[in-house]
Amino acid sequence: MKLSVVLVEDVPDVRHHLESLLNRSASIDLLRSVETLAAARQACAELKPDVLLTDLRLPDGHGLTLIREVRATLPQTHIMVVSVLADEASVVAAIRAGAGGYMLKDDLSDDVDQLIRNLVAGRATLAPTIARHIVRSLQAEPVPEAEPTPASEALTGREREVLGLIAKGLSNADIGLRLRISSHTVGDHVKGIYRKLQVNTRSEAVFHAVSRHIVAP
Repeated sequence: MKLSVVLVEDVPDVRHHLESLLNRSASIDLLRSVETLAAARQACAELKPDVLLTDLRLPDGHGLTLIREVRATLPQTHIMVVSVLADEASVVAAIRAGAGGYMLKDDLSDDVDQLIRNLVAGRATLAPTIARHIVRSLQAEPVPEAEPTPASEALTGREREVLGLIAKGLSNADIGLRLRISSHTVGDHVKGIYRKLQVNTRSEAVFHAVSRHIVAP
């Protein structure tokens, strides 16, 4: 089954390159390629894609606005940022807004379809530079002197195990094999983790878990 994708990119050369890569993949169905925030909103509302692939700087707004709106209205849509912005503030803001992956345009190659499949499968889709930004941001936050937050206390032992393996980039299937439980059971644990940490994506879950010192960075 193909993964449906909406692409948001305002630079013509970059957009055409990404279109070519996506259309070349037998596992990707590029539903629409647009240039603006307004067009992206309409495309997502109409098409409800499996994946939103978006830049951050758009002619009529910011990609963070789109990420927040899609995360709120289409929680099943996976979101990956593809941007030239590699500063820590942009990266952390995108992950906190709900992006599940973040890649730099300079790092893109012919395996963009594999990156998208990894995103949907729950595997890590962060460029190495981006991952280092996230770790530095979390390490810069002061260590709380108080006991763990109620949300972290509410996690069961199994949920903590699952969360730790998510932080290592394992998919539900891989976690199931590691813990000798079904991927369906892993999915139930992941839903419980999302609910208790009040997050919507694996990247958010890891971000909050590390910042709350539930798992080590």
